[in-house]
Amino acid sequence: MIHLAQCLCPARHCIVAAAYDPATRTLGVEGLRAEVARIVDSGNVDPWCGLCGAKRDSWTYEDGVTRWKTIEEARPFLEELEAAQQRAALALRARRAAERN
Repeated sequence: MIHLAQCLCPARHCIVAAAYDPATRTLGVEGLRAEVARIVDSGNVDPWCGLCGAKRDSWTYEDGVTRWKTIEEARPFLEELEAAQQRAALALRARRAAERN
């Protein structure tokens, strides 16, 4: 079964998530924690929640089993979620820019 590891702020806004097959990849909570540290430290992800401002030290990590048996089966749903997230981020940036003007 495909797993979904997530980094969440206290309001449960998703900072980073990764789907993986434990039969072919080891990730889990500790792997995601290390990956989040790497991308935050590199400056590619802010050390706060973009929606509510919760700081990095308040984030939690979860790993759960999804209903999908393969990544291929999960891919359409995951791509749809990613596209929705990108649209929401663009809308939020536009709203914040408008509020500054």
